[in-house]
Formats: sequence, C-alpha cells, structure tokens
Amino acid sequence: MQRHPRCPRQSARPPLLYLHGDRIPARVDLQADRKAGVLRVRGAYREELPSMPGRRGLEDDTVIRALLGELRRAARWQGLEEIAVGTGPGTGGISALLADGGHGADLAAP
Repeated sequence: MQRHPRCPRQSARPPLLYLHGDRIPARVDLQADRKAGVLRVRGAYREELPSMPGRRGLEDDTVIRALLGELRRAARWQGLEEIAVGTGPGTGGISALLADGGHGADLAAP
C-alpha cells in the first residue's frame, strides 16, 4: 500500500475522503474511542481541486462548517459523546481550524 506523501498517517487505515456536493475538499483520519466516548480526529487535510476553468475551490470556513456537521453525525451514529481534534505536526493543515470549532462540540447542535 502506498502512502500519500502529503498525508502522514498514524495507522494502517487510509483517511476518509469527505464529499461536499460534487467535490472532495478534504480527507480525515478518524478513530472511534468507544471506551472514552470520543470520536478522535487524528488528522484533517485539504484536497486541492484539480485545475478546471470556471471552477472555484471551496473556502476553508465552508469546508470546516460542513465537515463539523458530518463529524457530529458520525459521532452520534457511533454512540459517541464528544469530538476531539488533534493538532500539531502531522495532523494536517485544517486540523487547527477544525479544533477551534469542534473541540468539545455540542453534538445536539445543528
């Protein structure tokens, strides 16, 4: 299995691609810690949109808001109470932005 050079993984699982409309703006490395009741986001990475005339990429805040909603749904689906986003070296370019909006996220929020 080849490792994506921009996505240093901490596990053998490949990151999950995040589909927003007809685009894949990000990928995330998730771990369900059922014992602690936490969905751990071990990395969040932006995907570059291929060069296509007339198409603009999505802004980071648009991706973060939508991705947080999907993470909340995933946590509820797994019966987890919290979302914890890792930050720092190797966790991806949008992890810190995601952590600002997702640390201790209220899963009941829309």
